[in-house]
Amino acid sequence: MTGIHTHICIKHTSYGAFIRGYNIIIPEDAVNAFTKEDHESGLSYIKNHYGVQILRTSEIVRNLTQDGS
Repeated sequence: MTGIHTHICIKHTSYGAFIRGYNIIIPEDAVNAFTKEDHESGLSYIKNHYGVQILRTSEIVRNLTQDGS
């Protein structure tokens, strides 16, 4: 999941995915908010409440290329 307003849009969209049973991965460098505090609190909330994996984009790409081998 990517987008803006980590603490609002990403947080609420993550909830929708969570209640539907999706495995959620958020690249921390592909989401953002107006302040660092909002960004970090949003990531912390969704990780702690919805079990979201927070990774960097490079980690996700590396995992995908390893799985595809």
